[in-house]
Amino acid sequence: MGTAGMPSGGVPCEHRAVTRRYLKEASRPLNVADPKVGRRVAELLVALEAGGEEEAASLAAEFDGWSGPIEVTVDEIASATGSLPPTVIRGPWTPRRPGRRSPRRLSRQAFRAWRPSGP
Repeated sequence: MGTAGMPSGGVPCEHRAVTRRYLKEASRPLNVADPKVGRRVAELLVALEAGGEEEAASLAAEFDGWSGPIEVTVDEIASATGSLPPTVIRGPWTPRRPGRRSPRRLSRQAFRAWRPSGP
């Protein structure tokens, strides 16, 4: 059977009612349920745009209790990277030894080597 007698998504017409039944009704987003929330968010965005990094630091302190630096320096990144195991830094896509092929390349080669049977 083709998709001629089916709505978009390939669901047969007789099953449409099942796909429209809600198992759980989602609550309305706060900005819809309470317009004050939307106004407050808009005010915060305007203040952030006007105040830049100083306002970002103020908002981080207000909402997250964060009073440290907003940016991470190159030295801090290097220090943190030095404490990680090599497997985390390297990642699964990088060869473990020079000359060893990565898993991604190996899978591409395996796919190229496979040919469907037939004429």
